[in-house]
Amino acid sequence: MHCSVGELLDRFDSLELAEWRAFERALGPIGKEYSEGALAQIHEVLQGILYLLGAQCGEDNPAPRPQHFPRPNEVFLPPPEEEELEQVGNADELNAYFDNM
Repeated sequence: MHCSVGELLDRFDSLELAEWRAFERALGPIGKEYSEGALAQIHEVLQGILYLLGAQCGEDNPAPRPQHFPRPNEVFLPPPEEEELEQVGNADELNAYFDNM
């Protein structure tokens, strides 16, 4: 449903429009949150797969660590502070683990 600005202002007062704006700032855009959240999860899964595949290449081709992809409701939040993680395991340990399954 599309309407002009005049029609919108005739149907809704400024208080309700402000509530919609506050809702969208807090929880993300109305209507697209499911599909955008699903795409963000797919992106993170692909990052994890590429990280595992890159870990098999050894030190000469390090794969970047997977990072959280922001959801629609997180777009306006300040970025989280990154914490330094120590490297755990290597490609040989991963291969040995999966070979024993």
